[in-house]
Amino acid sequence: MKSLSLPYLVHYELLLKLLERKSLAIVYEQLVLQNHVRQLILTLCKVRAQ
Repeated sequence: MKSLSLPYLVHYELLLKLLERKSLAIVYEQLVLQNHVRQLILTLCKVRAQ
């Protein structure tokens, strides 16, 4: 399989989306944990933007 070169930012965004989806799927019945996951993802996005 040939690798596809993507800009670093694209890798970062894709990894964050994957982390968010997988994490929310695991805690789908626990609203408090869903909020924690969303806050963590938001924090990571803000840190990356700096």
